[in-house]
Amino acid sequence: MQPSPKRPTMADVAHRANVSTMTVSRAFKRDASVSADTRDRILQAAEELGYVFDSIAANLSSRRSGFVAVTIPSINNANFADTVRGMTEGLRDSGLEILLGFTDYNVEEEERLVGQLLRRRPEAIIVTGGRHTPRCRKMLENAGVPVVETWDLPEDPIGHVVGFSNAEAGRLMVDHFIARGYSRLGFIGGDTSRDTRGLDRRRGFVAALQDRGLDASRVIASGVPPISMREGATAMVEMISRWPDTQAVMCVSDLSAFGALMEPVFESPDCLVIGVNTTRWYRHEDGEVSAAQVEQVAQALALATPDQLRVVVVHQPVTVTRPEDLSNRLHGRDAAVARWCAAGADLVLGGHIHLPFVRPLLHDFPGCGRSAWAVQAGTAVSTRVRRGAPNSVNLIRWAGGLPRRCVVERWDCVAGTARFEQVAADTLPLGEVRPSDHGR
Repeated sequence: MQPSPKRPTMADVAHRANVSTMTVSRAFKRDASVSADTRDRILQAAEELGYVFDSIAANLSSRRSGFVAVTIPSINNANFADTVRGMTEGLRDSGLEILLGFTDYNVEEEERLVGQLLRRRPEAIIVTGGRHTPRCRKMLENAGVPVVETWDLPEDPIGHVVGFSNAEAGRLMVDHFIARGYSRLGFIGGDTSRDTRGLDRRRGFVAALQDRGLDASRVIASGVPPISMREGATAMVEMISRWPDTQAVMCVSDLSAFGALMEPVFESPDCLVIGVNTTRWYRHEDGEVSAAQVEQVAQALALATPDQLRVVVVHQPVTVTRPEDLSNRLHGRDAAVARWCAAGADLVLGGHIHLPFVRPLLHDFPGCGRSAWAVQAGTAVSTRVRRGAPNSVNLIRWAGGLPRRCVVERWDCVAGTARFEQVAADTLPLGEVRPSDHGR
């Protein structure tokens, strides 16, 4: 084992740039007394040596930490990821960095994190929400640095506020629905005090209905936050089951709304399956996917983790192998396949034509831009079979890892027996995926 190389020092940089160590220190602090030419020469020397400025020592002497503390409730919600991204971009030119804490919608955890973060003497602290434990609020009030509360409009702000009233958002949604002529309204989520902002949305929604003398009982609990797409889908099924005449529904969050719109949704650590209702009462034979559905599915796919197989399920096929099936293709397929593939779809499963096959989407959709596949199902147990295509099922095997690939096995029912036998197995190479917001 070779010894680790000696780490370059500030003195090494000073020697190479032919300046004093004090000048090097001032250059990294962007001291105005260092000329642009000298600073460029010092930075070039540091780059050649692989030198990294020790900000801890500099902060001790200046009594500045150089970072802003931020707490967010969820790392798998793209909205909070966008918030942090905006803060990072806004602070970039100031030389400040972000130190991030994750509260998991738990005010006790927020209290612990705030205590830990304040011990590190941040330049400012930004928290999500306006409700805190008494001890957390006292720490923030006595922090001695700017405090910013976001994503809420607290009645008694600690310092600065960048947010909105979640209760008023719920009321405004009721106003919108009523203006559209809807009066039988439901709400999904907001049933736990852990998500205080979601609870406020629900309270505002219910209060607005009660003020108008409308039924405010159509409320479905959806689990502990952060609510998943699967929980949103389950809640929507319950909503329609209990109140089938419901005209409009407000969901507590984007993820729950995605699930409510795209039932069924199945999600596990290694798989994300998104069902899309493409049947229309006026267009059963060839089906249709709307622009809104296309975008909703794409946004859901973008939240998948790198370890998940991403599957979209539609009823009508997006591609066919026989001329007589051309008229059965899904309307809106070109835009859908292009957008879903760009968002990371691996497989698009279809049915309807009772003909099993596996086909690369690049053959029919050159714009899809990645290795993705159409997987068509046959008929599992039915008398409605096509010539040359007996009852069959597809079995998809996915083990994760790299290179990304899955196996689609076709199992046909053996004539005159009560068993299925494997008749084919296709190994499908899948496109690479980018890290998503799901795991942030």
